Amino acid sequence: AVAVDEARHFKLLAKRLETLGSHYGALNAHDGLWTSAEETCNSLEARLVIEHCVHEARGLDVLPGTIAKFRNNGDEASAELLEKTIYPEEVTHCAAGVRWFTYLCCRKDATCGDFEIDDQMLVPGEGPLDGGLNPSGEEKHTRDESELLKKLSLKTLANPEPRLDKNASTQTKFHRIVWRHFRGVLKPPFNDEARLKAGFGKEWYEPLQFRPEWEVRGAREERREFDAFFEKKRKDEAAAKAKADLEQAKAR
Repeated sequence: AVAVDEARHFKLLAKRLETLGSHYGALNAHDGLWTSAEETCNSLEARLVIEHCVHEARGLDVLPGTIAKFRNNGDEASAELLEKTIYPEEVTHCAAGVRWFTYLCCRKDATCGDFEIDDQMLVPGEGPLDGGLNPSGEEKHTRDESELLKKLSLKTLANPEPRLDKNASTQTKFHRIVWRHFRGVLKPPFNDEARLKAGFGKEWYEPLQFRPEWEVRGAREERREFDAFFEKKRKDEAAAKAKADLEQAKAR
């Protein structure tokens, strides 16, 4: 339903631009949404948090002012489009992000933006920040994966990101994901009324006005280190095999 809404919003806005003698693409625009889509492509939780609960929630903050600007400048048609259609539907989109992220946290498999150690579906209790143990209490990482995690943990950081407590609240996990995948801070003023309708209390977003004191290793950096580690491992194994094959050929 959210994707259908967004497609319809685009068609309505594109048609309005044409009515005003312009068209979509006539003016430059930032690519923040697309950048965030790439940033969160490997994490459902991060996609819900960043796209729905950061970017779309920011839309709730600025839309009332945008509507007023159109109306004050005599463009009632654009003001009506935003006020009667897009604004109320954006509230439901934010609500969907809060609802599904909370659901994943209740299942205890929210990864909080960490890279996934493998491509298997997570089951309750097996998120990378759940202590590295599966429900039976056994270590779930392979030897190579544990070596990688050890290497990552040894990366020099003056004030490293603390490990997330296994009993961390949904809001705390939400904050951790924002710090991992969003480079800036949330800037007031906030539309508290609309955010509350979407399921956001102030405890969700007010702490995000300031970056944490500890250093955050972003998901992109982790993914690059992850890929580089296993790429080197594959090359080393291939070189070792080639050497062994050559020595075996010489021995014949």
